[in-house]
Amino acid sequence: MVGSRNLLSNFFLLIALSHSADAIELISGFEGEDVILPCFITYKEKFSYEAVNIHWTFKPGNIRVYRYFKGSFQETFQDARYRGRTKIFYEEIPEGNLSLLLKNIQVSDTGRYECLAFITKMQITHVELVIKDKTYGYTNESSVISLSMPVVIFCLLAGLCVVLRRRKKSRGTAGMSLVPESTKTKKPL
Repeated sequence: MVGSRNLLSNFFLLIALSHSADAIELISGFEGEDVILPCFITYKEKFSYEAVNIHWTFKPGNIRVYRYFKGSFQETFQDARYRGRTKIFYEEIPEGNLSLLLKNIQVSDTGRYECLAFITKMQITHVELVIKDKTYGYTNESSVISLSMPVVIFCLLAGLCVVLRRRKKSRGTAGMSLVPESTKTKKPL
């Protein structure tokens, strides 16, 4: 039983470390709608649009979604599937809002996005976008599965602990009969 307790505590430690090391904000929306992928930064230095660099990418593959460099949007660095569908809130950049408006979302937009902001230091924000179908619910099963995987693992480990506990109890009572001794010693008349 001690081994299963260690296994369970190691599992919870692994979950806590993975979530704290790479916090991901989950955003969902319906196909065809617009969503805002949040990215907020803080900085203490004097603000200058020329000093701000913002890089929104789609993971995996580092597909370029949006690039703002030295005071202007860099359309030539944007992947074709995002052209005409993205916007940042230029007037809110001085307050630290680097969020991205993604218009007319499609199932193919489902996945992890990364906002890299360079001012005097680099800051990174991760966002997971899940697209829902208006009729059937979630259309991206892989994201739903990846989000529920810790729950599944926890349930499997809890079940394993129950099985191990029952085995230990059954070994401790091995050789014991379910029939009371008083009925075994009586002879039929």
